[in-house]
Amino acid sequence: MEPYKLIVTCLPICISLAAFGFSIYTYSRVSFKNDFKKKQLDVIFELVEELQDTIIHVCALEKGYESKGWRSSMCRFFQLKNTEEYFEDFKNHSLFFKERPDNAYPFIKFCEHPFLPVEIATVLRKFVAYPQWINADELPYPIAVLGTSFITGDDKFRFIPNNAVYTTVESFTKQCIELDVAIHNWLKNVGITNFNKKEIID
Repeated sequence: MEPYKLIVTCLPICISLAAFGFSIYTYSRVSFKNDFKKKQLDVIFELVEELQDTIIHVCALEKGYESKGWRSSMCRFFQLKNTEEYFEDFKNHSLFFKERPDNAYPFIKFCEHPFLPVEIATVLRKFVAYPQWINADELPYPIAVLGTSFITGDDKFRFIPNNAVYTTVESFTKQCIELDVAIHNWLKNVGITNFNKKEIID
């Protein structure tokens, strides 16, 4: 067979093979990308479920609270941006904890999940904190204790230095709302505009 006839015969076959190989390569890339997006969506759903069950408890204490008692309020996480007035009376109180923030609010631990979208992880990491104990006689009353609805005279409290999120009740709730917005923005980008949010605290 003459060379040019061989070329003419083989060329369509080579083009078909190249096109087939390219289609497999493209499909693999799209498939891997879709698989990754699905894993991200699964993690977001897990985080949303955790936040659905997250209740923000705040106890406000005055000096001598052991005899006077305390005021408290609570709100579900996804209702915060609609009900900020729940904490209006003590939004500027200095903030303290009875336990580590990531124990009081387990959703914080999602920040290191490999499939959590970066834009959400960045917001979530601001909640990471390293508390220190404070002596009772050093408490700057009035204070707000986060993550509990019950206080006793024997309780010890922790404060969190060098983290603006935990300065006051207001700074903490604002960061929660920022996380709420980041999650909704990401979901909106994949076609999910809303979901049913728990409202009742039982």
